[in-house]
Amino acid sequence: TGVEVFYITNRECMPRETSSDPCPQEADTLANLQSVGIQGATKNHLLMKKEFPDWGSEKTSRRTNVAEQYRIVMLFGDDLGDFLPGAKSMTPAERDSMVSEHSNKWGSVWYMLPNPTYGSWQRVLKCAPEGHLKGY
Repeated sequence: TGVEVFYITNRECMPRETSSDPCPQEADTLANLQSVGIQGATKNHLLMKKEFPDWGSEKTSRRTNVAEQYRIVMLFGDDLGDFLPGAKSMTPAERDSMVSEHSNKWGSVWYMLPNPTYGSWQRVLKCAPEGHLKGY
């Protein structure tokens, strides 16, 4: 009790020719969450990219919006940029340094759900992503 979950996604709000809704992706996303058994997700708890003019792909503005009324106790994400602004443009060494600098948060406040299929990590690799996805 007393805990509310917010879903901050980079799914982009944009009109569709077939809908009068300015952000039909919101309903799509809520339906996706519900289809996998996630109950209680509402429009007020789903914050999408470009839902408001200053809500770009960096999630800081949306987390700030949540923090205006709530204390954020945990963050879950599948990309370093979900936790650290500017991660998308960092070099591998800078990313490594930032991960180390925030080592006290990993596993206590920040939780990474690895996504091997896409993410900002692909941009910083010197070789093709496939070279880093090896099974043993």
